[in-house]
Amino acid sequence: MATVALGTKAVGSKVQLKLGGVKKNFIIVHKGKPSSLYDDSCNGVWLLQEDIQETRQWQSTNVNKLESSEIQAYLNSTYLALFDANIQAQIKQVKIPYRQNGGSGGTDRSGANGLSCKIFLLSAREVGFSDTYIPNDGAKLDYFNSGNGTDTKRVAKYNGSATLSFALDEDGRWIWADGPDFPLDDGTVTSILEALASLKFQQVLPAGEDKSEYGLDTPSATLTAAAGTGEQSLAFGKTTTDGDSYYMCMNGDESTVYIVADTLMKLMRTPIYDMCALPELLRAVGDWRLVMYGLAVIIIMIVRPRGLMGGKEITDLKIFRALFTAKKKPTLPAEDGGGADS
Repeated sequence: MATVALGTKAVGSKVQLKLGGVKKNFIIVHKGKPSSLYDDSCNGVWLLQEDIQETRQWQSTNVNKLESSEIQAYLNSTYLALFDANIQAQIKQVKIPYRQNGGSGGTDRSGANGLSCKIFLLSAREVGFSDTYIPNDGAKLDYFNSGNGTDTKRVAKYNGSATLSFALDEDGRWIWADGPDFPLDDGTVTSILEALASLKFQQVLPAGEDKSEYGLDTPSATLTAAAGTGEQSLAFGKTTTDGDSYYMCMNGDESTVYIVADTLMKLMRTPIYDMCALPELLRAVGDWRLVMYGLAVIIIMIVRPRGLMGGKEITDLKIFRALFTAKKKPTLPAEDGGGADS
């Protein structure tokens, strides 16, 4: 597989790194040292995990000190260890600006006096907020927009415990069990079933005593398909070393481990709103067409009281003159009405 140096990729680009053997998207949010508040160790490529890894407490006690917080300790130990060893070696030890002792009584530290760490949460200023009450503990990173308003770039999604269930309705169409009225395009569900029916094992392995070897102690995803009285259940663990396949066990039988292509997992990771049938979604707008028509007429009356074309008629346009103006008939000579001499 070809590799590309991070320094050659633009801000906003996404790269994939493995966390616990599972590929995750990371966004390049800055390149270089953001400002003079930062120590020279911060001069590099800044990566931000796109989705939320898990939900955790900042601190179990009511203490707002970043330097001694449980979340900071977790990030630089347990979370850091999820990366492959070669990636861990590339993550720099840096000194970031922070408010020592936290809160209104704390002291802003920067430069060489910053907080030493490898992984950290971004501050409000680093994602673009600029309110005066926010500590001066950073500068906006290039990926984010300035201002205190809404910015979708500050939003991350947490899908770690998402469960999607689908069922056939009376007409034989797939529906989302948690939202039967959702305009579901059942193409993804059909593709999942087809991939399940054609599933082939690349390799069959005897399971070891330690299920964590394959990530099956805490599966990254599960799939259950039921028809009549029959049911089949699949549990997916870690990816293989090449990242293109997954370890899997079937029907709760952990005595055998299978290696399968990632086709099925990719389909299972499709967000529910990517399964929306757009024509069906727009159909609801039809109920408002008369209201929208009336609103459009009122707006035209206010904005163009003399009509869309003002004092002109449509027949004043050259093209309509050519089409609708009648041609004059040629003038014929008058007939001689006198009789012949007798």
